[in-house]
Amino acid sequence: MRSERIALEGWKPRREIVLERFASYPVYDGSEYRGAVNAFWMALRPYFVNAGIKDVPLTLDRDRRYGEDPDGSCFFSQICSYPLFTTAKGQFTVLGAPGYEARGCNDVFHCSFIVVRDTSYVERLEHLRDKTFAVNEMNSNTGMNLPRVLFARGQKDGGFFGRVVVSGSHLLSADMVATGRADAAAIDCVTFALWERYRPIAVKRLRIIAETPSTRTPPFVTSRNTKLAEVEAMREALRAFFTDPATRAVRDALLLPGIDFCDLKAYNQVMQYEQQATKYGYPVLK
Repeated sequence: MRSERIALEGWKPRREIVLERFASYPVYDGSEYRGAVNAFWMALRPYFVNAGIKDVPLTLDRDRRYGEDPDGSCFFSQICSYPLFTTAKGQFTVLGAPGYEARGCNDVFHCSFIVVRDTSYVERLEHLRDKTFAVNEMNSNTGMNLPRVLFARGQKDGGFFGRVVVSGSHLLSADMVATGRADAAAIDCVTFALWERYRPIAVKRLRIIAETPSTRTPPFVTSRNTKLAEVEAMREALRAFFTDPATRAVRDALLLPGIDFCDLKAYNQVMQYEQQATKYGYPVLK
């Protein structure tokens, strides 16, 4: 009895660790249109609150590492579709695919533009053979995966370019092309359209020579740990937001007319393109 009493006296209840959830809009969050992104979140947030969801983040978090949610604290974000099957596999639940009003988009599908410097002699893809190609990230759907399947049929001995360089962002890829440090790059068409509106200097020295195949736009996501009832409530809130005429102005500022509610399976085309490229002997963009 004495040993049991001593054990009970030393026992303390285990504290439940409650993570502070975050929201972000990292895919299309350029510095020149950050105000439009903030306005988008401030307009969207009340719809989540009115749907009965608790602990909706007040502001967008721009300090989190993009495209990852290892601790399951993501309330709302957007992610490139390729990492959903690779580095972020199993971390997110897809809420839906947003539509964008931009050249290169078809409802909720988008592509990448292959761009060269405006003064370049390059007119078609074959002219880029053995040249330098800039990629934002090797884990990017628009920067790597879509151009990989585009150039796959033209590969020779598993290669197409003389050199592939990783810039770190679409903006840096565009700058490398504009300044002659790279001959071409693949730029997400939604990014390109936002640049045309908010940072025209970024596209002034670029010329589009081709479009890649398309996939669904980067999905809105929440943590894989978000309960099903809350996921459904979030989708209803998004539905109300995208159909409310009162939100049209903040949506137009980011080229956002609507949303298609879908799940991860709707993005299978992303990995089918990888399989196609591999079939043609081009598993790595190079």
